[in-house]
Amino acid sequence: MTQWILQELGKVQAVVMAGIVAAAGGLIAHAWIKHRHIGRVIAAMILAGVVVWGAGNVQWFRDKVGQETGMIAPASVIHHTSGPAT
Repeated sequence: MTQWILQELGKVQAVVMAGIVAAAGGLIAHAWIKHRHIGRVIAAMILAGVVVWGAGNVQWFRDKVGQETGMIAPASVIHHTSGPAT
């Protein structure tokens, strides 16, 4: 049962990545059709590439965040008890 669920999740992940790649292509096409300016098309390509790379490398981000937060010492809590007011 677990193996089947993992296979289905892998299929869903592949479909999501295909959608992200299609959206990135649409962004580039939209930039070309609307602006016809090579600078904006290149900017759209760079943005699309960063988004596709980021979506494909979620584990890399998770590892980086884990490394950064793992190096920080946990906060200390100091409880202060005061005597009765005089």
